[in-house]
Amino acid sequence: MPIRIRRRRRFPALPRHLKLDASLPGEKPQGDAGEEGLLCECLACPPRPWDFSLLSDDDEDDTDEESARAAAYGSRDSDEPLISRFVHDPPDEIVYTLAGPSFLASYLGVVHGEFVIPDWDYFCWDDHAAADHQDDATDEEEREQGKSGTGEDISDEEYIGFLDVLPRFSPCVNDLLFLNIDQRIKLYERHTLYRIKACKLLQGHSIDSLDDAKLQRMYPSERLMEKGYFRCYEENGTFGWFFHPDHCKLAALDDYQRLVLLNDGGYEYMQWDNYRCNYLTHDIDREYVKYCETVSEELRWLEDYVALDVTCRHEWRKLSNKAALQAMKIATRFTKISVGLARLAFQEYKSRLFFYFRNLEELDGVYFEIWKRVIKQQKSFREAVKEVYELNKFPLRQNLMKYALSGNWSLWETKFHTCTAGIHGQIDESKARWLITRTLEAMFKRPKGYEEYARKKLKIAELIGLIPKAST
Repeated sequence: MPIRIRRRRRFPALPRHLKLDASLPGEKPQGDAGEEGLLCECLACPPRPWDFSLLSDDDEDDTDEESARAAAYGSRDSDEPLISRFVHDPPDEIVYTLAGPSFLASYLGVVHGEFVIPDWDYFCWDDHAAADHQDDATDEEEREQGKSGTGEDISDEEYIGFLDVLPRFSPCVNDLLFLNIDQRIKLYERHTLYRIKACKLLQGHSIDSLDDAKLQRMYPSERLMEKGYFRCYEENGTFGWFFHPDHCKLAALDDYQRLVLLNDGGYEYMQWDNYRCNYLTHDIDREYVKYCETVSEELRWLEDYVALDVTCRHEWRKLSNKAALQAMKIATRFTKISVGLARLAFQEYKSRLFFYFRNLEELDGVYFEIWKRVIKQQKSFREAVKEVYELNKFPLRQNLMKYALSGNWSLWETKFHTCTAGIHGQIDESKARWLITRTLEAMFKRPKGYEEYARKKLKIAELIGLIPKAST
């Protein structure tokens, strides 16, 4: 069973959850031990994920109070949340973007076992989430009015024309040109500044106060090498990202291309190995995210026919092929989307549709109707399920409710309360429905695609100053 998390202060009503195993810090390959040993010293006693005392030896900006608090927390085993133990309370956006699973476990006060936390992108993409919420409401109205069409008819000749316009492949990278030792030391020093910025942000410091020139004066080269370039914070689960050691050897890459996200538990992303090795620039990633959003918006009609994959495969293939041609046409509006990226986006879009249909279709509606009765009308869970069952409004979930009413409802009730934790009766019903939907998506652990990978990577890179922020 998930552990009920004791929260303090600024946490919003639990809108989304991500189940993590506190014992798994995430997969991350190790560098060449012999070669790295020439470049940086290993720390005899690596710090814990929440212990930033390694940074504050000569840091005049850190107050005595903050150092004392960090030392007090780091000196003992505790299951109390790390929230509020720093003098400066870090914003949720910072924590859920930059932090890794080990830091999050300590931050929320869960040291052992499985736990449930809000997913990162709820905090990082409020504007995107709000737009998504509005789109969902509009889409719900369209669904009530009937089918939204069968897409656009595109001929084979038009399709071939699209292929001629689009680049066949993304730009290639020369993986035979390597940095020498001096170049790599400069690279490590630069990467260390990004790690220091991330640590400072997780301590609650303002990003405007993290000036590169000031940090370079505070942390000279000798100190960086002495501290192992602070790579311990990548290795102990403090961060949910790292600079891949193999990528750091290639001269043709920039720092954004060397940045890699953790694949938590080995299954967070569908094709993690391919994602980390595609070496796309931040400009291409930004355009890819916009392209995926456009595809999701203009191919919404395909959602109404996913069930045909089970009932009438021939008809589903025809509609799926029509949608693939439309997706390729959409790609011609973007200058940096290759044929390969367009196909990847469409395949992952279809994968997402299948996942939602098989695991989530109508389930959010069932949970929402139960939530209205349990939270707003103060009825028992069983009474609420019986009423929703008698509505006969959710044919795909009728058997589930019938099974629960036969006396097997305790496990489902636990899942329901986990899903709706913090969604109180004063919340607007349309917002509550949206929160329940997004929470269910996270709880079912859908493997994420490259759109989610690129979106989070861009946000991390912006926060630590690796790339400029996107223009609004």
